[in-house]
Amino acid sequence: MAMGGSTNTVLHTLALAREAGVDYPIARLNEVAERVPNICKVSPSSSYHIEDVERAGGVSAILWELFKRPGILHGDAMTVTGKTLYENVQGAESQDQAVIRPLSNPYSERGGLAILSAISRRKAARSRPRHPAGDDAPSRAGRGLRLARRGQFRHPQRKSEGR
Repeated sequence: MAMGGSTNTVLHTLALAREAGVDYPIARLNEVAERVPNICKVSPSSSYHIEDVERAGGVSAILWELFKRPGILHGDAMTVTGKTLYENVQGAESQDQAVIRPLSNPYSERGGLAILSAISRRKAARSRPRHPAGDDAPSRAGRGLRLARRGQFRHPQRKSEGR
């Protein structure tokens, strides 16, 4: 959420949770977005690219900035390094506050991704102009989300024994 997001964020989050055997309802993404500000944007949402983010301190700097607001991250979570998440990113200050913004100047106080419910989609549909291809124009992302909700989404590159 701190870096915005796309439909791939949703698909990969749900796929990772499923592989780990974790119950992760799609609506939880909105709960996370409510408490995590959007402090970094990359192309096509901005003129910055992932190389700019890395130069500015990378994901470690984004996480360190988020640690400055209690309740966003679990700093005591152990990582594969044998250290906690907090220990891994401690002191990783942003080297470019235009790329990784401070919490005092986020792009938005709410994360850069939202999951729409059927009700909010109907409300939005009544207020938006018609799509040139028609209201029933197929959406690959929408199809992927529907499949993920039903547990039928499979990443095409992932091969697993026994499936």
